[in-house]
Amino acid sequence: MSDPPLTVTTMTDTPDNRLHGIAQEHAGAALPQSGEAPGPRISVVRGDITAQQVEAIVTAANEPLRGGGGVDAAVHAAAGPELLRACRALAPCPTGSAVITPAFQLAPVRWVIHAVGPIYRGPEDADLLASAYRSSLARADEVGATSIAFPAISTGVYGYPAEQAAEVSVAALRAASTQVEHVLLVAFAAPMAALWQHALDKQMLGDQERSSRGSARGSRPRSFEANPSTLIGDIASTCGRSVPGS
Repeated sequence: MSDPPLTVTTMTDTPDNRLHGIAQEHAGAALPQSGEAPGPRISVVRGDITAQQVEAIVTAANEPLRGGGGVDAAVHAAAGPELLRACRALAPCPTGSAVITPAFQLAPVRWVIHAVGPIYRGPEDADLLASAYRSSLARADEVGATSIAFPAISTGVYGYPAEQAAEVSVAALRAASTQVEHVLLVAFAAPMAALWQHALDKQMLGDQERSSRGSARGSRPRSFEANPSTLIGDIASTCGRSVPGS
């Protein structure tokens, strides 16, 4: 029997939807394939990461954890000056790693995870970028956070090509072993949201095709490619007869 078809779930604003802003044009969710370890549900949303009603948000930090531009500046501004003071006690944070602090004035968000992505030099930086996403999930697990919002780490002044970053981040999150139940990928602009959604859809489709091929192989009838005389001998032996020349 073949696996059931893959279903893509789009979150909507219903009483059961605890996450803000999911009913967006680019929203989507990833479901685990049969036989895979269950991973977090992933949705893509366009908006302000500091406005997401999740337990933890991730900011794209620098190694000294001194606050920077872009999303990091927005997170520090929303959380208040206590955030920078908390960061000083944890600095430095190596590239590919993450640290966690309280969210201070960002309530109802409880935690801010400061992830340091790589300054882009080439495709070899994919491992460090993936590590920044995995490390962020690990910090969320340490405090029991089950919902988390990510920005597009390293795609700003660090120069990581957005399309490649989308592929790397989605793959890392889908493969992660974590207790986080829902991941929001929050894009400030529509192009990044579209790239994330494309990467998510493509990887889910690839899983579906691999699952279908595996099911087809498992149900395929036995192929008789042996020597014809050997087959005749086998059949005759089963029937208790001799075959000339055998």
